[in-house]
Amino acid sequence: MKIIAAILALAAVAAAALAWHEHQELATTRAELSAASGQLQRGRAELQAVQNELVGLRKEALAAKLAMEQMQADLTTARSFLDAEKAMGARLRDDLAKAKAQPRFVAPTAVTSRPTTVRVGPAGSAVGAGAPAR
Repeated sequence: MKIIAAILALAAVAAAALAWHEHQELATTRAELSAASGQLQRGRAELQAVQNELVGLRKEALAAKLAMEQMQADLTTARSFLDAEKAMGARLRDDLAKAKAQPRFVAPTAVTSRPTTVRVGPAGSAVGAGAPAR
């Protein structure tokens, strides 16, 4: 009976050792799970911060894109205006060259004219003036 009691006591000690070992593994696993959960929470917080920053960067990129498109439109408008002005200048230069080539385009010169004198004529002989009919 002592052998059975010894075997039972040995079995009880072995069972207790096994339970204690499993309890230690469970505690270790819980600690690792807690650490992993903390890392997960920190990772989620960092991810949320990065996503918020990404939203801001997307808004800035969109604003920059719209500003760039507006500047490109302004540049295109300015180029077409400049091209039109160049074409107008070329047409005016051609017109001026044609006008200078024509013989009737002569610079006006000072023409001296004789002063007109008025002479007094005989009385009653107004020529061209309203005179009473005779």
